[in-house]
Amino acid sequence: MPLFQIPNEFLITLFPIFQKMNITIATGDNLSLKNSSRLLLIVFEMSRFKKVTDCEIDCFRNASSAKNTKVSTNTWVNVYNNWASERGYSKPIYEYAPVELDGILQRFYEEIRKRDGEEYEPQCLNVMCTSLDRYLRDNDYKLSII
Repeated sequence: MPLFQIPNEFLITLFPIFQKMNITIATGDNLSLKNSSRLLLIVFEMSRFKKVTDCEIDCFRNASSAKNTKVSTNTWVNVYNNWASERGYSKPIYEYAPVELDGILQRFYEEIRKRDGEEYEPQCLNVMCTSLDRYLRDNDYKLSII
């Protein structure tokens, strides 16, 4: 583990860079970076595992979700909501208990049709299921419906 000593005025400037590189700043007596004129000891802790914050995870999740995926999810949630409204189901899909939701979705899958009355192809129904499951996960639902 290489050790370096860097004056505080440089350390304050470099601190954000050190954090991104998983570099730990170690001092013998937990000196404040702002008011210490001592040299601080920098310890490199290079790791293959980057530490990330909850905010970074949220940003990654939002950035990695493709535009088409969002459109598909919104489309199928709207289809479900329209059907649920016609059938008298007033709660949002994620508020149903798993057993109750299972029965509701069975009925939905059997009754769902295209606007022209034709049945959906199996691949479309598969996309519908994954879209509804994604929506449920995004709303902290306990179980997967897939």
